[in-house]
Amino acid sequence: MKRPIIYFLCCAMLLGLLCGCVPQKAEQPPTTAPTEPSTAPTTEPTTEPTTEPTTPPEPPEPQPVYYTLSFAGDCTLGTDYDVYGMPHTFVGMVGDNYSYPFEHTLPYFENDDFTLINLEGTFTDSTEHRDKIYCFRGPYTYSKILTAGSIEAVSFANNHAQDFGETGYQDTKSSLEAEGITYVEQWKTALYTTKSGLTIGLYADMQPNNKSHMQQQIAQLREAGAEIVIASFHWGFELWYQPTAEQVDFGHAAIDAGADIVFGHHPHVLQPIEEYNGGVIYYSLGNFSFGGNRNPKDKDSVVIQQTVIRDVDGTIRLGDTTAIPFCVSEYSDHNNYKPIPYEVGSEAYERTLQKLNITSTKEDAQN
Repeated sequence: MKRPIIYFLCCAMLLGLLCGCVPQKAEQPPTTAPTEPSTAPTTEPTTEPTTEPTTPPEPPEPQPVYYTLSFAGDCTLGTDYDVYGMPHTFVGMVGDNYSYPFEHTLPYFENDDFTLINLEGTFTDSTEHRDKIYCFRGPYTYSKILTAGSIEAVSFANNHAQDFGETGYQDTKSSLEAEGITYVEQWKTALYTTKSGLTIGLYADMQPNNKSHMQQQIAQLREAGAEIVIASFHWGFELWYQPTAEQVDFGHAAIDAGADIVFGHHPHVLQPIEEYNGGVIYYSLGNFSFGGNRNPKDKDSVVIQQTVIRDVDGTIRLGDTTAIPFCVSEYSDHNNYKPIPYEVGSEAYERTLQKLNITSTKEDAQN
């Protein structure tokens, strides 16, 4: 009986092998050596994108620099001694309203680089005056009018600078200094450097006749660093509309000596503008805010704006000369001492420009 059982078991085992029913030994996980915990970031490191090197932009091309210099004529910011303080006078109308006289001019003067006028009178509280027909003064504080009007400099070489003697003269200089106003005296010079970096030299003379002295003074201004030289001349005859032969001769001599601009005053009316030898001569710019006359017959006036150019190589030269016609008063029948521009294209506007027609030869001058 044992043989069939053994046979059966052998057959069963064989069948199990053939059918895959014999259990397999379980696989063991592979054994590895322990490792230190990693401190590396869990994300892939990022790298900056590579770009081609760029060429820096070219610097801008150098450009010329433009400056604007403004000029106006005779300004008597005061009143004659014998009517001082009366309501119709300059002092009576202005009072302590320092912005009054140049209210209409301020848009021109505050947007330029430099403004020069002829100060024809004094700033003093002294009443001791010279024995002459007209003696002009405003209160000591009236230099504030210049500050309020954006006026940087005055010429003080004229026949009214000494109206109130040495006291009035020194008071005027002290008043100007208190307001930081540059002034130039008879036969003297002054330097002014604009906020925009242009250095201006000033020389002044009254009824000039000494060319040698003028030449020396202009040369000294150049040596002192003046890039533009202005010669301020109180000259000619009152109410003459053409310059004298002496004015023309001396104006030419000033330009030939190295001045760029000749700024003329005293005739109280307009005279022509002349371009000469690379310079320009304003023979007379007439009255402006003029407290010396309650009702001048000729009220035509002008603001000159002179362009100065600094070329890219540093060379300084004059550019355009622009004339802006003005009336010395807001009223036609009296002077309220507040200059106002004429309407562009009006008869008065064109008449004023006509008075500035250029003259270029001594033969054209009135003798």
